[in-house]
Amino acid sequence: MYILDIIDEICPIKNDIKHAIETNFKYIQNIYCLLVVLYASYAVFSNNIELQVNAIYVVKWQCILEFILCSPDIMLHHFIALCIIYPVTNSLQSINHFLPEMRIVLQTEISTIFLTLRNMIPLKYKTINTINNLLFIIIFSYMRLYQYTKYIIYNDTMYEKITNYYTSSSEATLLTCALYSLSYLNIYWGNIILKTLLKQIQNILPNFQQCEDIIKYMYFTSPLAAFILYKPFENPIYFVDTIGISMLAVSSYKYHNMVAKYDDNKNVLDNNIVWYYIGDVLFINVRCFLCVITNTNINIYTCSSQLYLKMALLFISFIIHLISSYNFVKYILKLKNAKAILTVNDNSSILIRPLNIFNGVPILTDSLIIAFSTGSLYECNNIIFITVIIFTMMSIKPFYQMNHLAFHILLLFQTIFLCQSNLFVNK
Repeated sequence: MYILDIIDEICPIKNDIKHAIETNFKYIQNIYCLLVVLYASYAVFSNNIELQVNAIYVVKWQCILEFILCSPDIMLHHFIALCIIYPVTNSLQSINHFLPEMRIVLQTEISTIFLTLRNMIPLKYKTINTINNLLFIIIFSYMRLYQYTKYIIYNDTMYEKITNYYTSSSEATLLTCALYSLSYLNIYWGNIILKTLLKQIQNILPNFQQCEDIIKYMYFTSPLAAFILYKPFENPIYFVDTIGISMLAVSSYKYHNMVAKYDDNKNVLDNNIVWYYIGDVLFINVRCFLCVITNTNINIYTCSSQLYLKMALLFISFIIHLISSYNFVKYILKLKNAKAILTVNDNSSILIRPLNIFNGVPILTDSLIIAFSTGSLYECNNIIFITVIIFTMMSIKPFYQMNHLAFHILLLFQTIFLCQSNLFVNK
């Protein structure tokens, strides 16, 4: 409880008293949260518009009153919810126009019923808890991940409404950003749920060496996918992206083929592997930059504001890749000279954090450039979502020792979405 932590910092509370307050408040919180969600769920499936509008206001006040009483991730959820509700409830006209979408948003809270019950059902009732947990996972996956994504994020009509009914660009921006943020938060929670589930079978998942034996061939699927999507290569610029993907496939094979010979405690800074690692990362930068070149497809013979924008985006991408690559190599050599140990499967040490920044920033930059340069909601969302899923998965690691294999599977989907975006923008 956040407010209790603040009070404890100002005026220390005994641990037993603090625990008693937290326990009692958690019980009260679960009861009123359950009542609010049940009311909102009933309103969503009723045909009473007035009841649905009232449910929106009830949820609004719940988020406000509970804001400083909950954990940080729930605080973030409530803040995002308020950023959605505020523009919609700002006028009666807005509520009437956005009520279908607000029903979908409210439906995401149905899974909260089972999450709340999980905290209220005694542990001794194992069968009931199992059924409740199963219902929570199913409803969370359907309502928060599938339905919300399909009917909100990929809904062209909703964005037309936002454009048409909000004369204030600040309110339109606030609502759009909040809708996307709620989706990203759901993906984050989904990864945590997945990690909890896979923890039960972690011991029977493929081990590190088995995964590496598969990974070393995995990226060859990307140039194959690019070739299938780009053929018959009506625009020669598609060869640029395909070459970049093929170069990365070779470097990825060389690095992971070497890694597969050792266990996950192998030091990546050893002489027999470090240059394969450096080469793989540098070719990731090359592949990303060549994809941006393909997407922008600059025609120097056409002088227009669009040309200058594309040149600016390409220049930004180049500079970020150059700075990132330089600092990456410099940092690796610094670690090697200091005789540091950086294992091939290191995901959490202090040493890996700068590398995550050097490697992540240019990839994120290029993804955003391509996503927002495409001009298609569908293609833009595909790239944004696969990028969010990749970054979230690499942060939470829900697949444990299989996480890097899952990462390479997602890279195939990323390649497909990037190729589709290049095809759309260059058609």
